[in-house]
Amino acid sequence: MPSSFVVEVHTVFGALIVLTALGYVYTWRRGSQKTTSNVDFKRFQYVYLGGYLLAFLADWLQGPYLYRLYEHYGFLPEQIAVLYICGFSSSMVMGPFLGGMADIYGRRRMSIIFCFVYALSCLLHISSNLFVLMVARLLGGMATSLLFSTFESWMVFTHREKGFPDDWLSQTFSLSTFGNGIVACFAGILANAVAEVHGHHPLRPFILAVVALLLCALFMIVKWERDEPDFVAMEESSKKRDNSILKSKKVMFLGGVQACFEAAMYMFVFLWTPMMYASDNSKELTMEELELDTQNVHPPLGFIFSSFMIAVMLGSCLFSLGLVLKWTIVRILSVCLLVASATLLLSGFIQQDRSIHLLLFMLFEICCGVSFPALGTLRGEILPETERARIMNIFRVPLNLTVVVFLLLVGTVNHSTLFVMCGVLCILGVVCLRGLDTELKKEIQSPNNQES
Repeated sequence: MPSSFVVEVHTVFGALIVLTALGYVYTWRRGSQKTTSNVDFKRFQYVYLGGYLLAFLADWLQGPYLYRLYEHYGFLPEQIAVLYICGFSSSMVMGPFLGGMADIYGRRRMSIIFCFVYALSCLLHISSNLFVLMVARLLGGMATSLLFSTFESWMVFTHREKGFPDDWLSQTFSLSTFGNGIVACFAGILANAVAEVHGHHPLRPFILAVVALLLCALFMIVKWERDEPDFVAMEESSKKRDNSILKSKKVMFLGGVQACFEAAMYMFVFLWTPMMYASDNSKELTMEELELDTQNVHPPLGFIFSSFMIAVMLGSCLFSLGLVLKWTIVRILSVCLLVASATLLLSGFIQQDRSIHLLLFMLFEICCGVSFPALGTLRGEILPETERARIMNIFRVPLNLTVVVFLLLVGTVNHSTLFVMCGVLCILGVVCLRGLDTELKKEIQSPNNQES
């Protein structure tokens, strides 16, 4: 007989499906989901989403079981934190370099390379050796930098090369966010099924991810068009990179917003699994204690993760609703960050009740669903095309540095305190967003002031 918590997870899962369906239908009827009937544009969207969603399918398959796999191998929380630090440090150091390579040598080429680098990282997780896993995390950090920059950069570049209006970009961002939620939900259920078949083992989703990555590489090789950079423009832009990064306040503020929110989000990824294992009578249990506690079965991590992704889809619907109500992107994002801060702060203050934590975590994931298309739209409007991938990875430097600092606190600071610190990060994101809004208003009032 399933435990009461398992029943709660399934109930939340079903409720989110209903709310997301209602939200999608409502926003579609209000006209926020209108799309162009241009056949070439539709074909372009499908080609982009084919590679994009396969790449994220591989990423999502591992999501629920990364922390659990390290626990299964017998590592302590402090050792697991070191493994996470390896990944974030690799992304922080190598990200700008890899992004620059993508801008110069082609985003398609680097997206294909991503597939093979990430596949190798997954395969190395077969080993329980700490050094081998550290290498796997280093490769995973490099792959993550490519995943979150080259795919979007290829889409924006090719979109404009084909002569599609910039106004149509938001349609692709919206569709990719919603589709990503569907894929992630499916991945969570699939990962849960694979991990539990013939006995629990958290390694199996990693092997399945390798298959998805190889299919992704094959799809992009066959379907994605080569993106030939304008080397003249690249040479000219390289001479003024300092201006585009260090002297543009709106770029700096946008980077601050993204770094603060996504740092909190990545720390949440590290924190949510152990909080779901915590019982109602104990704030944090070791894995040995959990094995002896017959009332504490393995939480359905796959279903919880899938619920998170449905919550992201619901958030994308709320983003569309905000546009219908004529809210600005900045206003939508401000409300999103404030709600996210509240959920993280409450997660830190409320202890010994994983049912309440589950609901708070769902609210936070809804905020993630709002933030993804909002930040994507702002990046599309603000970042220069010739340096898009590089700047997106520079944004990830303070993000990864912040996460590394947080992870170094694991073992000396409890999880509740880390949640509170994540909530403070979201508040700092609101401050940066206010600064960005001020700069954008200045630019509107002074059209000739393009470098504010």
